[in-house]
Amino acid sequence: MSAPSRPYGPHAGDVLELGDTGLRLRIDDRVLDEHDEFRVGFAKSGRDGIGLRGVTTAESCDLVITNVVVLDPVDGVRVACIGIREGRICGIGRAGNPDTTADIDVIVGTGTVVIDGDGLIA
Repeated sequence: MSAPSRPYGPHAGDVLELGDTGLRLRIDDRVLDEHDEFRVGFAKSGRDGIGLRGVTTAESCDLVITNVVVLDPVDGVRVACIGIREGRICGIGRAGNPDTTADIDVIVGTGTVVIDGDGLIA
């Protein structure tokens, strides 16, 4: 009953097994739309003006961890992006450029370091 292998991580309703502990997590929500995840690389959405916002560092995150499974006591288990500014979490949700994409919670600037969180649990 493990989650199927998908190119962009687990989706709502999928069950993840935590190693050999016998513990299982059911994904309650996926903040990221299917095939609309923030990705960095050649011909991906993380490009200047599309997924990256050309703003000062004070307006964007210093570090973004994308597509990670987040365990939250209030919101439950969900797949989202984590934004970090000055060593503190400043947002959890959908990452990108609010000028080109709707419902952005974590602003990614041209100076933001992006870490791919596929397969990670936070």
